[in-house]
Amino acid sequence: MLVVDDQEAFRDAATTLVGATPGFRVVAAVDSGEAALDHVGVSPVDLVLLDVNLGGLSGIETCRCLRTGATPLAVVLMSGYQQSELPADVGALGVPFLEKDRLSPDILQQLWDGLSGAHRPDDR
Repeated sequence: MLVVDDQEAFRDAATTLVGATPGFRVVAAVDSGEAALDHVGVSPVDLVLLDVNLGGLSGIETCRCLRTGATPLAVVLMSGYQQSELPADVGALGVPFLEKDRLSPDILQQLWDGLSGAHRPDDR
């Protein structure tokens, strides 16, 4: 799994939470959309937890890039804001949305189980 968030405290917390969730592991945590695209270009991942509000390349644009190609990646968009407070593009991307404060092992597993059409090998 790749965690993408411009707030170091959240990246660290999400990495810890994911690491404590059976069957999941973080292979990288990066602070920008550009770094996320660079990472998946050399080391593909199966699931991306992606902050909507990033400096530089936005989470929305990063998501679009990650979802195009021969094998679209599974992406979960996250924000500290409610979805209704975010641009309409967020809902139009066709990926799950999660408020950051709801991230938990159970929610992570539910999101993974609910993803369809994404490449889902055993190692997340």
